[in-house]
Amino acid sequence: MKNIGLPLSPTLWRSCRVLANEQRLKMLRALLTQSPQTVSDIAAAMAVSVAVSSDYLRLLQSRGLIRSERIGRQVLYTDAPDPAVPDAATLLDALRTTLTVRKEPLPGVLQTLTAFTHPRRILIVRALDRQPVQTSVLGRTTGISSQALSRHLSKLERRGVIEHERGRVCLCGGGSPLMRCLLRLARGR
Repeated sequence: MKNIGLPLSPTLWRSCRVLANEQRLKMLRALLTQSPQTVSDIAAAMAVSVAVSSDYLRLLQSRGLIRSERIGRQVLYTDAPDPAVPDAATLLDALRTTLTVRKEPLPGVLQTLTAFTHPRRILIVRALDRQPVQTSVLGRTTGISSQALSRHLSKLERRGVIEHERGRVCLCGGGSPLMRCLLRLARGR
């Protein structure tokens, strides 16, 4: 892949991969609704084992979206972003709005997140940030093969991130607060 100005940071696509799981989103929503909670409380509420709950919560914590505190034998999780993780607070705010204020259905939230679960799709969004371009130019700019580019463009179009307009590919306006946040982060803003 060619560098088109901004360094590609895997943080966004990896965070979206962690979030693109219905059970982890439910756990995050539970923490956003009532915080702090123990691993056992969340496991019971989600009807999963404590081990699964613990693993999923650690994944969310690794992305800077929640924090933990050990009190004796209990581990309490809270919906506080890690200030050491760039853009965690911004992403958590968008998720809070999406999951608790607007109460958007999880299938739609998952669809939005999966648009950003691959570094090449982030690269495509960055390349389209400047202006709409023809697919062939986009392929040369990003260094993505035409076959792979076609697959990624198809996924981005199905998820409402891009559209084809007069023979060119362009970014869509935004949509939900989560989509607007992810587009802004993908573009490096």
